[in-house]
Amino acid sequence: MHFGNTATSRVESAHSVVKKWLNSATLTLDSIWTRVHAHIGQQHVEIRKHLENSRSTTLAVAQARLFSLLDGKVSHMAIKMMSEEFTRGTKIGMGLDIGCGCSMVSTHGLLCACQLHRLYQEDRLVNLDDVHVFWRTLRFDDVNSVPANDDVQLSEMFDEIRGSDPVRRRITTFTNNIIQLKLSNNKCNSKNNTKYDSILLI
Repeated sequence: MHFGNTATSRVESAHSVVKKWLNSATLTLDSIWTRVHAHIGQQHVEIRKHLENSRSTTLAVAQARLFSLLDGKVSHMAIKMMSEEFTRGTKIGMGLDIGCGCSMVSTHGLLCACQLHRLYQEDRLVNLDDVHVFWRTLRFDDVNSVPANDDVQLSEMFDEIRGSDPVRRRITTFTNNIIQLKLSNNKCNSKNNTKYDSILLI
C-alpha cells in the first residue's frame, strides 16, 4: 500500500529534491543546513494548510451525500479520489464487478468503484471505518525540541570535528550555534518567552 507515493527509488527521489533546494555544488555546511531547514519548514506549513482545509471545509463533489459522513474527518484528497473512482465505475457500466480491478483498495486503502456503486445502489453511505487511518489523520504533533539523546550525539559530533581542520572547526562552530539557537528558541516558545534575534559566533 503506497497511498499514491510511487518512485523507482526513494533515495534517488529525495536526493533529486534536495539538489533542487540547494541549487549549488559549492555551499558551506551552514548554508546547506539553512536552505534545507527553510524548505522543510515550508513543507510543514503547506501540510498544515491542507489538513486544516480538510477539517474545516466541505469538498464539493458530485456524490456529496455518499461521502457526507467523512466531512471534516477525512482528507479532501481521499474524498476526491473516491469520487473519481465512482465516476470511473459509472463509465464502465455493466460488468463493473469484473472490470473494476479493485486496485484502489490495495494501493490507497480506499473503496474501489464496485464497492462505492454497491453502497450507492443500497442507499448507504461511506463510513469512516471504510477509509484507511492514513487519510483520517488530519493532525500531527509539533516537534518542539530534539530528544536528549540526539542532542548529546550532536554535541559529541561537533566536539570531534572541532579537533580537526581549522576551516571545518569554524564552519562547525557556526552550524552548532545555529542548531543551539534553534533548540533554545523551541524551548523558549514552549514557555512563551522571546526568541533570540542574533547568533554569537565563538
